[in-house]
Amino acid sequence: MLSAGFIGVAIVASVSYAVPRLGLAGTLTLTIVSQLTIGAVLDHFGWLGAVQHSLDPPRVIGMLIMFTGTWLLLR
Repeated sequence: MLSAGFIGVAIVASVSYAVPRLGLAGTLTLTIVSQLTIGAVLDHFGWLGAVQHSLDPPRVIGMLIMFTGTWLLLR
């Protein structure tokens, strides 16, 4: 629980740094895509006691679509 406080501070600091440079939509999109990607990696390896799910082709294609959309938004 203590590490959640430090991670929260890091997220707030990075968002406050990124919003003036990328804009609000770009920052929120990048934040959501990174959270979903980290969640998929955690599920794949079964870390943090989660049920292990493999990175099957539909999941990888979905991640590629998210990255492409983020890239198009930030261009």
